[in-house]
Amino acid sequence: MNYIGFVTVCVTDQDRALAFYVSIGFEKRSDARMGDDDRWLTVTPPGAQTGITLHRDAGRAGQSSFVFHTNDIAALYDQWSERGISFNEPPSPQMWGIQALLDDPDGNGIVVVQPQ
Repeated sequence: MNYIGFVTVCVTDQDRALAFYVSIGFEKRSDARMGDDDRWLTVTPPGAQTGITLHRDAGRAGQSSFVFHTNDIAALYDQWSERGISFNEPPSPQMWGIQALLDDPDGNGIVVVQPQ
């Protein structure tokens, strides 16, 4: 195995989820119809191999969580805040580095870490 291709996130509204992930800097990689009510919709950080599949599933939304790493959490926090992203916890020192917490529109948890 070389790397993880995709991680699935369950969302209630694919367009709303897409808008959120694009607003934090992800790129839409694919958007294809799968039947009448579903789409294969993926986003990735610029240049990343691993992507996120935004899967419409109202019954399971809000059960995923991610840890994203950054080299400059203060700049990322400022940038995302300027874009209207609300954080549950601003950057704060932890044993493993500096972290900030937020949720996507469906309650999926996002931890952003600047490792030590």
